[in-house]
Amino acid sequence: MELKTMKRSPLPEGASQFGKKPEVKQIEGIDGGESEASSTNNAPSMTPEEAQRLQVCAQEIAAILYKNTPTEELKTLEGIEKAVRQQMLQYVSPEVAVFLSNKLRELSLANSDSSKVVSGS
Repeated sequence: MELKTMKRSPLPEGASQFGKKPEVKQIEGIDGGESEASSTNNAPSMTPEEAQRLQVCAQEIAAILYKNTPTEELKTLEGIEKAVRQQMLQYVSPEVAVFLSNKLRELSLANSDSSKVVSGS
């Protein structure tokens, strides 16, 4: 499916087409400490700077996708939902999948290296 490119004026700096940009808030973690989000794994917490950068990038992605969505698809909630889903699957998800597959490969290599050290003793 080919996307039609339509010229639209860009959103003002710091603006979101969905209203005021949300603030990143601290929430109480499971252990009683503060964290950006509760997590059940031992992954490092996202820093406030990283969360802010992620938000800015997401807004930039949203602005690009919005600019490249045909106007007729933005007239109904169903049209918006379909356009967002299609564009996320086509453009954003593959990039996230590359990151995840690279991370999995790194972890796999690290585990195989550590098992060699253990078995070589």
